Amino acid sequence: MTNENDSSYFHKLHGYEYEDEYCDRACVELLIYPGEKSPFEITRLLGIQPTEHVAIGEERRSITTGRVRIGKVNGWFLSSETFVQSTDMNRHIDWLTEELKKCFQAFKQLQKTDGVKMYVTCIWWVNVDGGGPILRPKQMRDLADLNLECAFDFQYYGIEGRIPGLINQLCEENGIGSD
Repeated sequence: MTNENDSSYFHKLHGYEYEDEYCDRACVELLIYPGEKSPFEITRLLGIQPTEHVAIGEERRSITTGRVRIGKVNGWFLSSETFVQSTDMNRHIDWLTEELKKCFQAFKQLQKTDGVKMYVTCIWWVNVDGGGPILRPKQMRDLADLNLECAFDFQYYGIEGRIPGLINQLCEENGIGSD
């Protein structure tokens, strides 16, 4: 008998094997701003290592610009980007919600703490104008069960980012080598 709560049932029923040809990268990030609590305390409470954190007064050097910034807030961040290789946002959400289910009670307790704010951001890098991810009912339910708001961040590369791909496509369509 098929269990409707089994994630593989939803994957098959809702076409989970979806990859978007216009999406270059996708990820979800859980952002926790714990007020006066340090990000190290959040790691201890949840038992999960963040992919990034910032603490008040902490110096951080930007990889891209080399500028030094001083943390003005405490932040604890967990990203799916290095753990999930897919352009299907549902897979990223599944990974995140499975991680949070491991510490469900501690996570719910943290949400009740005064001054703590948290939400999920779905980031979608696209190389064409238009479109966007499709969230399945299961993933929306999982986020709701965790009482998490969900924001979307679309990163559009524009025509400049598409030129090499368009040249290759035209060459292939006309039987011309693109070497």
